[in-house]
Amino acid sequence: MTTTHPAIRAIVFDKDGTLVSFHRTWDPAVDSALREVCEDDTMRRGLAEAIGYDITNRRVLDDSPFVAESAETLDLLVEPFADPRAFEAAVVRAGSLHAAAEPGAYVLVEALAAGGVPLAIATNDSELSATQQFTELGMVDHFVGMFGYDSGFGSKPEPGMVVAAAEAMGVPVGETAMVGDSSTDVHSGLAAGAVTVYFAPGKVDGELDEAADVTIKSLADLPAKLGLSIS
Repeated sequence: MTTTHPAIRAIVFDKDGTLVSFHRTWDPAVDSALREVCEDDTMRRGLAEAIGYDITNRRVLDDSPFVAESAETLDLLVEPFADPRAFEAAVVRAGSLHAAAEPGAYVLVEALAAGGVPLAIATNDSELSATQQFTELGMVDHFVGMFGYDSGFGSKPEPGMVVAAAEAMGVPVGETAMVGDSSTDVHSGLAAGAVTVYFAPGKVDGELDEAADVTIKSLADLPAKLGLSIS
């Protein structure tokens, strides 16, 4: 859905599935972490099943707790098979090494930054993981801040990270866009009072399309949809 919205002066992006390619990054990262922290194949297979990882095809399942659940819930799932802190550290390291950008992410971020648009990240991943991934991708300097579940502002779909990011960018949240590919992104943006952009490069979810202020199929469409003139 597209509606009239205030002039946009700053943008908050979700990370995974929006600027960072989820499967290209996390499929090999989780596989690497499982091999690092599990003592044997039995433990590795048990942990993979617990967190929703297809160990045969080396792929995070769409309904995986790794995607949808909080860090606290994930810890409880990991604990019978491995040290949760060791697993988290291994995933963060591997996620940095395997970080891959979504198509068009580099061009968009560099153009927005060059155009003077303040940018921030709001992710349910950790702040450290986000910082390391965008450092590896060569984009970290384009962002005012990285806000994760552990940054002290709550997790999405709560509004805290979006509000904190807008404050860090020095822009009223009502003149800030929240861009993301999931229900947690859309609802956190709505709760914060930001202009909400639903990024749907694949199949469009009708409910999210209806709830969001703007829906885009490609990152390249974002500036025009938000009325931003950038070169």
